[in-house]
Amino acid sequence: MKKLLLTIGVLGLLIGTAEACPTDKQKNTLNLDKVTIKVTNFLESEKSKTIEYQKKSWADAKVQITTLFKKIGLVK
Repeated sequence: MKKLLLTIGVLGLLIGTAEACPTDKQKNTLNLDKVTIKVTNFLESEKSKTIEYQKKSWADAKVQITTLFKKIGLVK
């Protein structure tokens, strides 16, 4: 979540800077497009990392619960 807020903050600063000094509108638009692509790629990467982590965590939890149930005697 901190990374997301930091990314949004950096994006806001970059957009603010691009509008504060409009020397070449096409250049600013190109920079904004690059930033948008980078942010999109970052967010997609973070999403896939989170999904993989959650899959692993849920699989570990399932094993732990099964082991616990076996120790208690609820499952053979």
